[in-house]
Amino acid sequence: MEISFCTTVWTVDALSSATSDIRYLVLFLIVSFIVSFIICWFWSIWGHDLLRNRINYVRDQRKIAHLSSSTSVWEEFFIKINDENESKQKKEGKKAVYIVHKIDKPNEFLVGSMAKASRPLEVDKGLVLEGTEEWKGYLKENPYKINKVYIDTKSGMVVKEIDLKFFEEDTTPEESD
Repeated sequence: MEISFCTTVWTVDALSSATSDIRYLVLFLIVSFIVSFIICWFWSIWGHDLLRNRINYVRDQRKIAHLSSSTSVWEEFFIKINDENESKQKKEGKKAVYIVHKIDKPNEFLVGSMAKASRPLEVDKGLVLEGTEEWKGYLKENPYKINKVYIDTKSGMVVKEIDLKFFEEDTTPEESD
């Protein structure tokens, strides 16, 4: 039985004959690759967002928290930039001041402006804080407002983000020196 390059296969016997032809196998692999690539491309652009939106709709109905668009809570808190000055912050980096302490020792804390944060999927999470002494002295003398809190239940660390909009621009310790 002769198999042409574009034979349709509807029976097991025709499939068995077609798979013995190398031209058919190469065509099958090329078409499979192209179709898989197109499906994955559409999924990466729209599919996962549509699925997450549907899941969040169901979670709204059940009155539970939404799923995040980020890969982890760490990324959502420290890395994702969701401010109104997004384009400016992308160039300069996210400006944030954090208070860090153990859950059971809130009076023994570090405070500083974040210079670097570890990547979301790293096992060990870490922050580099700058100006710790200046910020500690400044916050003892001035009231401040907490914007949001990150709690690492595994290590027992609490990280509080200070709302910088609460301060006037010219009164932060870095600018007053």
